[in-house]
Amino acid sequence: RRPPRSTLMRSSAASDVYKRQVSTQSTGHQQNSLTMSGAGVRSHALHVTSLYRQSLKLCRNWAVDRAVFRVEADKIARAFREHQNETNPHVIAALVAKTERILHERRHPDPYVAPTAPGGTKWQRNVPPPANFQWVPYPSEMHGKHDAIEEI
Repeated sequence: RRPPRSTLMRSSAASDVYKRQVSTQSTGHQQNSLTMSGAGVRSHALHVTSLYRQSLKLCRNWAVDRAVFRVEADKIARAFREHQNETNPHVIAALVAKTERILHERRHPDPYVAPTAPGGTKWQRNVPPPANFQWVPYPSEMHGKHDAIEEI
């Protein structure tokens, strides 16, 4: 299944939010403990990307109608874009904590599961037999119909 169109382009809200560059320059020999290294920025970007995707999945659980989902997904994208240029680590930490709290509070009691995904209604239905499976016919099938009738 293809991801939503909003995440296919590089200019989507998910990618815009995470392109934030935090300065790692330090003054003198002591580096500010609140600035992040390149690995820290990537790790943070992955976490925020995960929060954005979780927000969209949660929205899909509550808004089954595609038109309603698109309106709500646009609101989520705007909320993430609103803070994409934030550089204050304290504000960023507060925003991440707030988003995690909202995601926890708005969990759906019966989340949507794609039919072919694990736990879906079609998961492993009509599974092909294993490669090493060997069919062994019943004795009545080996001799033909007339032999099977005579055995009864």
